[in-house]
Amino acid sequence: MSKNPKIAVVDDSEVALLVLQNRLPLFGFDVVTYDHAFGADSFIIEQKPDLLLLDVEMPALNGDALCGVLKLNRTTSGTRIYLYSSLPDEDLAERARRCGADGYINKALDMVTLAARLRSIIGIR
Repeated sequence: MSKNPKIAVVDDSEVALLVLQNRLPLFGFDVVTYDHAFGADSFIIEQKPDLLLLDVEMPALNGDALCGVLKLNRTTSGTRIYLYSSLPDEDLAERARRCGADGYINKALDMVTLAARLRSIIGIR
């Protein structure tokens, strides 16, 4: 029996985390969440996610800055990281490029589209 892909989400929005925790498992994902950027590196090392979604606009440390740190860390550099925000796609694409993220996903996507995108990124049907 194959395991479900693990999606880790770092976001300061309790509502966003609850929605993803409750809805993505319906599409065959295991979801782990962390509600602030500080300490997220230890969380990611411990969880070993198949994909990390990072909110961009968090207090004290933006997700794109955290992404840059994670991509420089030998232990987390291979983690697939996607910025996850409601910023305009042009802004997200530029931020993702600058910080070394593997891409971006807009929070405006409905859950079916989001799940399909995640499956495509991870390489499952």
